[in-house]
Amino acid sequence: MEPGTLKPTQTPLDNIGLAFSGGGYRAASFALGTLSYLNKIRWNDKSMLESVSYISSASGGSFTNAAYALSVVEATGFDAFYKKFFENIEGVKLLDRVFENLNDPDAWKDCPEKRRNMINAFALSYNQLFFEGKTVDDIMYKGINGPLDEICFNTTEFYHGLLFRQAVKLKPDSKSDKTFLYGNYIIHLMNHAEKHLKLADLVAASSCFPAGFEPILFPDEFIYNDTDGKIKAGILENLCIEPQELQVDELKLIHNDADVDNLVKNLAHPVNIEVLAEEAKQLSLRNNLKIGFMDGGITDNQGLESIMRANERRVNKETDFKEFDLMLICDVGSHYMDPYIPVKPKKYKGLPNLSIDNIFVIATVLLIAGIAAFIINYHLLAIPATLITATGLLTIAGLFLLRRFIAGGVRKNEGLNLSKNFSPEIVKEMFHHFGKTPIGAIADMLTERFNSVITLNNDIFLKRVRQLLYQSFFDEGYGSYRLKTNHIYDLSFSNDLNRVSGEGRDPLYLSPGYSMQIIAENAFEMGTTLWFEHEKIKDSSLASIIACGEFSTCYNLLVYIDRLKADTLYFERLSSAWQEKLNDLQGRLLDDYDKFKKDPFWLYNESGLLFHIANFKNKSVAEYKIPGKFTGLRN
Repeated sequence: MEPGTLKPTQTPLDNIGLAFSGGGYRAASFALGTLSYLNKIRWNDKSMLESVSYISSASGGSFTNAAYALSVVEATGFDAFYKKFFENIEGVKLLDRVFENLNDPDAWKDCPEKRRNMINAFALSYNQLFFEGKTVDDIMYKGINGPLDEICFNTTEFYHGLLFRQAVKLKPDSKSDKTFLYGNYIIHLMNHAEKHLKLADLVAASSCFPAGFEPILFPDEFIYNDTDGKIKAGILENLCIEPQELQVDELKLIHNDADVDNLVKNLAHPVNIEVLAEEAKQLSLRNNLKIGFMDGGITDNQGLESIMRANERRVNKETDFKEFDLMLICDVGSHYMDPYIPVKPKKYKGLPNLSIDNIFVIATVLLIAGIAAFIINYHLLAIPATLITATGLLTIAGLFLLRRFIAGGVRKNEGLNLSKNFSPEIVKEMFHHFGKTPIGAIADMLTERFNSVITLNNDIFLKRVRQLLYQSFFDEGYGSYRLKTNHIYDLSFSNDLNRVSGEGRDPLYLSPGYSMQIIAENAFEMGTTLWFEHEKIKDSSLASIIACGEFSTCYNLLVYIDRLKADTLYFERLSSAWQEKLNDLQGRLLDDYDKFKKDPFWLYNESGLLFHIANFKNKSVAEYKIPGKFTGLRN
């Protein structure tokens, strides 16, 4: 599909694709609110949720995506899905189960290849609480009577550093659809070899965010009960990997050493690079091959690229599935960030004022004094001499190991590895000069670097990638006819200036109620977490996020219809039947929007009681306060 060639749809809202962003339980809960409102609003004599045929997700949004898709395939009904998901996402039930699994050797018996770490403990817990052992095979081509055609849980592969689409078709497709891949063009599985993988592991791979988790290793940590090795062998036989440089070390990382050596030995000269690439493809993958997967939010936290590619396949008629009339992007990320605040300079006294050289000298003196004490009077000074000697020796050894770690001389260049980026002479000079710096100053420098790196990763990088992907989305011609964003902050106090100023300002009838804004702001300000602590349940964070997802979806559907109708040339070209449908839908959305203005929790409370959620308590705006930073600046 050429950029800008996508024509306006003549059947708006008839076929909807959703994208759920990453952002931990905040993203999962906002996505649940979105599904809740789409299930509630009627469209074409059925729930609008039945018009949703595709969901792409990253990180926290993948919890909701996978759980909802499984409920569609199993035809359990939206009420059962909502109840189960709500009850398992509430409180610290998940975290308790994670540590139970981490500390229970029996929990790992079915998956001996899994390392006993946090990401795998989470994967086991997801499996037990949400997915009950279900695999890709349990949903692949099984949702014939449900609305979903296809889903995608995005992760990031740590071989080429690219987006890896864990994509699954829920319905049969007679077309060849060659660009549909489980993976990417560099690394992917063929012949449905992914069917043995558990949904819980796909969600874990999509949500293991940096610093919080280790990479989850493919394929070993995705395989269970494989006593004869057939499952792993089948995956390796159908795993395609394109090498980056066609150099010996890389080939040996993928293939067996002996096979690579034999290839090099028998290669005709002069080397034809195309022949070499083709012959390398014929080599078997090594049995201990491991590829790290981490959070899909690293490469696309909004799930945008996957929904774009999915629509492109539909537009190009590569699949039986119909192109999207609307792509609704449900996003708890934002362009807002807190400014960086530098560490305040300090005056150091006592131990923080000592340099590493000072500590080394003191440790050397202690070592010498301890040895001297042994020599002078071993029997009388044995205990203090031992303590003094041990203190000096351990301090010197610790400083030596710290230097080795920083320089990258521990266990084959593990560590910070300065030697990888600086010459030996520069490294020597750095140690020489930093050895004279007070350790308090070094601690401040490290703190400032840590804080700035966190800001860089969590704010600047993610927000820049988000901006570029959104820009790409609009550049490809989706525009206001096919695309609508649904942000958690849309109706918050934080977004007032954007919402009421400029060309895109809302009409007055879309102005949110003050109560809605309090709830939206509380939802927006919740941090990213993989569970809701008891305190968060107490202050109703879960309720505010779900409710925010509900009324924000109502609001953004109204904005979408308003934009369609504002373009009179487009709207008048729609058939009279479609104009009437949109007008009727707009009226029902406005009725709900007025109800949300009066009580932002009306649907949340209604669902909790109707779906018989255990220990459910109605929520009221009276439980919330306007965040302090807006005190005196809003009503």
